[in-house]
Amino acid sequence: MNILVADDDEDIRELSVLIFGQRGWDVVTATSGEEAAEALARTHFDVAVLDQNMPPGSGLEVAAQRREAGDPIPIVLWTGWGGLIDSAETERLDVQVVNKAEVSRLPDVVAALVEG
Repeated sequence: MNILVADDDEDIRELSVLIFGQRGWDVVTATSGEEAAEALARTHFDVAVLDQNMPPGSGLEVAAQRREAGDPIPIVLWTGWGGLIDSAETERLDVQVVNKAEVSRLPDVVAALVEG
């Protein structure tokens, strides 16, 4: 599986590489919403795991761009701001929200999205 993880926090990116790597999945990282949008526009990924607040750009902005481009990629918004996210917007964009405190749940959520 090929995963894009976008987060402005280096420790979170490193943790992501570790937890997904334990399952044998390949991880490409991005440090901002802008970098994530560029990576998703030029490379095929099986799933994108995006932080909400990663200037310039946010996870929901990147998700909206992908949906407007007709991209059905599964997207997980992995954020510490889960309670402040507009649930109607995440539903409209078909984005799954996982709280960063639930790190152990993230690989299972990703696997379920990709396997359908």
